[in-house]
Amino acid sequence: MAKILVMDDDITTLIMIKSILEKAGHEVITQDNALHLRDELNRHHPEMVITDLFMPDKDGVEVINECQAYRQDLPVVAISGGGEMHQSQLLDIVEELGASRKLFKPFTQAQLLETVEQILPH
Repeated sequence: MAKILVMDDDITTLIMIKSILEKAGHEVITQDNALHLRDELNRHHPEMVITDLFMPDKDGVEVINECQAYRQDLPVVAISGGGEMHQSQLLDIVEELGASRKLFKPFTQAQLLETVEQILPH
């Protein structure tokens, strides 16, 4: 299974995603502060990053850019729970900027696992 870095400033979301992914057999590293992204990438060498788009210190677009600078082929899943119209438009933009997939909050366990399985290197 894969090593996945999950970044979200909401602790409840981090715990939920970590639990779902670990039950599926993945190793999960969580971080609630995107300022530590570079350290986490260098320390853990994840095979995938899941990131919230709206965080106080660094937004998801910055995270996507930093992940691409770290490793061009690093899959990134962008998640957001913003307003319906704004959320949809922003998530479309981040795919154009390099996110591998997008997920709207709230998402189901099945949606998360399907998304992860679709983009993990096989």
